[in-house]
Amino acid sequence: MPHGEPSTEAAIVHPHDDELTAVAWTSRQEWTDRLAPHLARRITACADAANANQTVYLQNGRPLKDTNG
Repeated sequence: MPHGEPSTEAAIVHPHDDELTAVAWTSRQEWTDRLAPHLARRITACADAANANQTVYLQNGRPLKDTNG
């Protein structure tokens, strides 16, 4: 995990509204199984970008085509 151990990060996360009832650290396979396909695509793209230390711009959960040339 590039941002610390899950147990350390979990200690500072405290859901405080009605939309969030829990927080879970999951593997790629677990989030793919748990989430709707459009959300799993977004989370996967974000995780890949974070691991590559890059920014990704998405449309419908898919990277946008490069329009610079």
